[in-house]
Amino acid sequence: MPKIAVHLHLYYLEQLDDILQRLCYLDGCKYDLFVTMSGLNPQAHEKILKFNPQATIWQTPNFGYDIGPFIDFLHKIKLDNYDYVLKIHTKRMSGDYCQFNHKRFSVKTWRDMLLDGVLCSPQAVKDNLQIMAKNPTVGMIGNDYILTDEKASLLPLPTLSAEMQKIGLTMPKDLHFVAGTMFFVRAKLLRPFLKYKIEDFAISDKSVHDNTLAHVLERLFGLAVTAQGYKIQGVKYKSYELQIISDKLKRFLFQKKITRKGNLIVKIFRIPVFVIKLYPYSNFQEILVYKIKRLIVVIARLLCFVDKKSARCKIVKLKGQYLSRRSYKKGLHLTNNGIGISLDMAGANSLAQVGRDLIDKLKQTDIPFVVFDTKVSGDISQSKWKIASSYKKQISDFLPYKKKILCMVGECYKEPEYDNITTPFWEFESGMLEVFPNLFENVHSVIAFSDFCYNYFKTIIPQNIKLYKVKYPFVKNWEISHKPEEVRKEYNLKTDDFVVYYAFDYNSCYERKNPEAVVMAFAKTFKGNSKTKLVIKTNGFIQNPNKVEKLKNFVIQQHIENQTVFVNSFLTRNQIMELMNACDVFISLHRGEGLGLGMLEAMALAKPVIATNFGGNTEFMNKENSFLVDYGYMRPQNLDYKTYAFVEKWAAPNITQAADYLNWIYTHTQQAKELGRRAQQSVFEYFNIKDFIKEISQIIKDN
Repeated sequence: MPKIAVHLHLYYLEQLDDILQRLCYLDGCKYDLFVTMSGLNPQAHEKILKFNPQATIWQTPNFGYDIGPFIDFLHKIKLDNYDYVLKIHTKRMSGDYCQFNHKRFSVKTWRDMLLDGVLCSPQAVKDNLQIMAKNPTVGMIGNDYILTDEKASLLPLPTLSAEMQKIGLTMPKDLHFVAGTMFFVRAKLLRPFLKYKIEDFAISDKSVHDNTLAHVLERLFGLAVTAQGYKIQGVKYKSYELQIISDKLKRFLFQKKITRKGNLIVKIFRIPVFVIKLYPYSNFQEILVYKIKRLIVVIARLLCFVDKKSARCKIVKLKGQYLSRRSYKKGLHLTNNGIGISLDMAGANSLAQVGRDLIDKLKQTDIPFVVFDTKVSGDISQSKWKIASSYKKQISDFLPYKKKILCMVGECYKEPEYDNITTPFWEFESGMLEVFPNLFENVHSVIAFSDFCYNYFKTIIPQNIKLYKVKYPFVKNWEISHKPEEVRKEYNLKTDDFVVYYAFDYNSCYERKNPEAVVMAFAKTFKGNSKTKLVIKTNGFIQNPNKVEKLKNFVIQQHIENQTVFVNSFLTRNQIMELMNACDVFISLHRGEGLGLGMLEAMALAKPVIATNFGGNTEFMNKENSFLVDYGYMRPQNLDYKTYAFVEKWAAPNITQAADYLNWIYTHTQQAKELGRRAQQSVFEYFNIKDFIKEISQIIKDN
């Protein structure tokens, strides 16, 4: 398999999500990712490493736009280690139009044209690589629509010829090049450009738009390919003429403007038809897009620009019944026989996983449903994009069903035409309304996924809001393809080691998750026993460096640093489950849990589980299938995580009892495995499809 070096120059940070999503098209290819940035940005840095933990990132001046950083990249890698180089970068999106080949484009269309030549789709990437493999004379690939030699005439040929001589090449007759410098190229063809350095681009006469060294090299990349006996291949993936016409039609029909007072005004034929005050919700932008798209469709149908029947099928591809065909003068009419799910499909938090589990459960039923992706977390890790794409058949811009489940905590956006159903989790017996005072303001119903939450919600929700208890929609949605011994080898664990496993997210409150209690229980039992290991898998480590260091220091204080393995890296869901499966016991000495998904998943893997006898985990854990730790009460104190400042008390688990459980499992291996098998059986019996269908169907029927 050929190896690719991917260079991304990230100057316009707001385009990072789109670029990373496109890079997922390289899945299945062998590539290394190199990212240059003109300044340090922790958030962007975190996103890139979540997407690809092996990515190389460094800061470099924006000399010569994207060209100088690309030259810097060529000096920092070994070209001989790669077969191909993929060059991409962000583009300026300010302004309305740009001019190319005597044609006028929107700046977004121009940017997309550049990217589509190399990263249009997974199949397009495969096609490009096949072209290079089957045609040894092809040296470079780019979008055919921007493959040109017309602009070469804007630079004097003597100027181009002089620069070609500097890199030891003769000026070719073929003057084609890829405008915009986004291309696939054979790595060896870039060796002549090692004669340049990034400092060469520091002085640039920007008053002369098209005569800088950067613009000269834009042509030379193509000229160097043909000068070395290769040709440039143009590829076609989109009809941009049609896209341009469509853009102009949309601008004629539809305009939007945000006033200084924060009002969004939507105009059709320059007539205001929609005015809304913008509010500072985290997911408001996505909701706004949804409302606007819906409005456009309605107006398009009213004006008969598209056939009503075909529009319904093409624009609203949904499972179940489509939108009502009644008069559109009153807007969209919603049906009652299905359910919409609003969630952050690609999110890494537990609430996003709740939504994905709910979708997987609904797939096993005949209940019509669709998904509206809010994209509020900004988590664009490679694995999460894969997750989101695996559900793309269910994702829609429109929710045609009156019932709408909101898989998020916080304020729900008020839309009168919907029956909003929220699915909050809470970990304690007090403090929720103090933290989320408007949680139930715009909802009609609440779903509690555990008795613990149900009993607490019953005391705080208004009387006019319905409260339902639904068993958590737990499903087996992972695959274990590696044997435990293979996984252990990856983490330097021996086959005969006794491995204790714990996982938590630093962003979910370090004090609530209580990892120090786990460390103390392990040290109390196994300190000095080289045949025992403690594996701690974490998330949120990038955002919480101080707490990462705090936990490491605590491990050192307990003198078990040689027995502890920290997994501070992003893993896919399958990898997480494989790691858990390679361990002998799962332990959680939490001070509060709304459900306890980690414990539930460990039981599903037939692992013995030790956990605090407090919180949502008591929904599926009992003394017959797990080891429940007694607890007392304590007040939260010294919290960096202010969410729990209003909580009156939380659990303080008995560490000595937890240590005794660990010792018993260690000395009674077979009995512990038998308990794990009982735990697995009880989990899948309890979270059955029959009860779920009955419970969720009742919610759909109720008005």
